[in-house]
Amino acid sequence: IRDLVRSRGLGDVYKRQFLNYIDKKKEKFLIKKANLIIQASTERAVFFSKYYKTTLPLVIENYAKFKNKTNLKKSIYDDIPKNKDAVLGIFTGNITIGGNQEIVNIIYAYQYLADNIHLCLLGNISKDTKKHILKLINKLNIKARVHLLKPVLSEEVVSYISEADFAIIPIYNKTLNSRFSALNKVSESLMAGLALMASNNLNLRNLIYDNPYGKIGECFDVTKPEDIANSITKGVSFIHKNKNTLKKRIEKLSTEVYNWEKQEEKLFAAI
Repeated sequence: IRDLVRSRGLGDVYKRQFLNYIDKKKEKFLIKKANLIIQASTERAVFFSKYYKTTLPLVIENYAKFKNKTNLKKSIYDDIPKNKDAVLGIFTGNITIGGNQEIVNIIYAYQYLADNIHLCLLGNISKDTKKHILKLINKLNIKARVHLLKPVLSEEVVSYISEADFAIIPIYNKTLNSRFSALNKVSESLMAGLALMASNNLNLRNLIYDNPYGKIGECFDVTKPEDIANSITKGVSFIHKNKNTLKKRIEKLSTEVYNWEKQEEKLFAAI
């Protein structure tokens, strides 16, 4: 997609526009020579076909390999105190300030949430970012409910997060790459059996509200902490009221759709 590399700022607007123009010419040439065009989501494929005036590319989603959450080797409760009344939300990935993940707005949202709703941030974090987040959660008086967790091995992620209640996907549409983001983290969350609280992106909204098996969470405006908090509150209530049904919906999505093995079948069939 056009702005994946160039959109992050080269300083000189004209230089960026010129490089985009050169890239587009190169890509148009290569596309004509290609026997098969692949994109990592339906939304990307539609954009690509319109942009380059091609047939619709084959969609091979960037999902994780299927992992069974019951193979529990490492638990999130190895690293935080266990509280039977706590409701755990978890973010997985690089923990940054800015970029295409609005983690800071998620933290601000937690000042409006019930005291039993916790936030776990699992991933790599720089010293400066950690210092900033610790300062913020102290200021908001939510230190007891926000947990910074060290990353675990990729093969341990699903089992590690499976004792949480919901995953948080706070993607911010700064670029086309963000708007049409691939859902690899989402597939891991579903394999872990988690409901989803996510940005109101088209692909995430379709997954949460319009998948074949039924609603599995809530969407929010990632730029507004109060809207995030309201959606999480609604989502937590939805989880508690529909626990068994929700578990079955998520299990079907993870085993029948949102895993790499199903995408691999499509890829091998095409080639």
